[in-house]
Amino acid sequence: MKRIVLLFAACLLLVCCSKQETVPPQEQEGEPYVIEGQLTGLPGKGVMEVHNAWDGWTPLESGVNRWQILNHAKVKKGHFRIEGRIQEPTYVYLYYTYMKGLHVGEIQIRDFFLEPGTITLTGDAEKDYAQGVTGTPLNDALAALEKEMEEFPDREVELTAEAVMRGDALALYTIEYPGLKLLPEQQLLMGMDALPEPLQQMDHARQLRQDIEQYSRTSPAKDAAGENPVYIDVNLPDLDGTPLSLKSVVEAPGTRYVLLDFWATWCGPCVESIPDLVSLYRAYHTKGFDIYSVSLDGNMNRWRDYVRASEMTWHHVCDGNAANTQAWKEYRASEGIPLTILIDASTGQIIARDAPADKLREILDALR
Repeated sequence: MKRIVLLFAACLLLVCCSKQETVPPQEQEGEPYVIEGQLTGLPGKGVMEVHNAWDGWTPLESGVNRWQILNHAKVKKGHFRIEGRIQEPTYVYLYYTYMKGLHVGEIQIRDFFLEPGTITLTGDAEKDYAQGVTGTPLNDALAALEKEMEEFPDREVELTAEAVMRGDALALYTIEYPGLKLLPEQQLLMGMDALPEPLQQMDHARQLRQDIEQYSRTSPAKDAAGENPVYIDVNLPDLDGTPLSLKSVVEAPGTRYVLLDFWATWCGPCVESIPDLVSLYRAYHTKGFDIYSVSLDGNMNRWRDYVRASEMTWHHVCDGNAANTQAWKEYRASEGIPLTILIDASTGQIIARDAPADKLREILDALR
């Protein structure tokens, strides 16, 4: 019996570690790289996997995910060494897939640039996630940029604009984080055009071009010369199955601001943000503030039960199509949920995107 259980566990780990297409290291071409790690806090026994976040996206029948595994190595007493070759730098996620008892788990350890040279990871597997990695030019440059932004927050836009025009993988990264939120569309596209051809042809770069255009259609203008775009209407079933349009909420008599809120019951950060939304709604609803929440839940019964049992007494809609909901496709760029869009009902213009609760409160304080 014990042998059967152990065999079953081994099979589970094998399945977990081969759920995606893997590029055998011996078939890779380009310059050599090494990922050298010594981490604490790793549970069980397992394998460290390098997932390509920027290129090689492959739809899987299982639907688990679509990242191509570039390389992997076993972990012994917290130590691992991954060797391979790479032609062009890319951005990767490092995952630890493990077996503890009969439990198969996965932890995202770090994300970083995969490039020629020796990349070093130390510290606690989860607690030191934000620590990043060291040892190669792009990773060291990213760490230096983030440190400078932290020390000089008033120069964030200037530093972002400089990084966007570097013409390398760090520029591509910065265009998305935090370029999308800080810089005008044309400035971001100039940075994209300055990238070398191999980077421009990556799946991620192609998608990012679309995100830039989409972001500009659903975000406030980022310079004085720009004009805030008008919201895109949404029309989805409410809790009773009756179609409810965003337009009907925006144009309702007495409405002055509407917060378009994308969320889901399974989303931890979304659930954590609910008390802030409840507080804002209670404080400003009688003064003309309303909320229109679009759920990306696939299970509509769970969504209905959750909302009806909550203090979220505003407008809720959902079509059960999850991330394929058309409204999400029209409003999202590279972000995940929760995502909020603040609309000025008097003009229909979008005046804030993904603003924290304190910023929204600052805007709504103008309601008298």
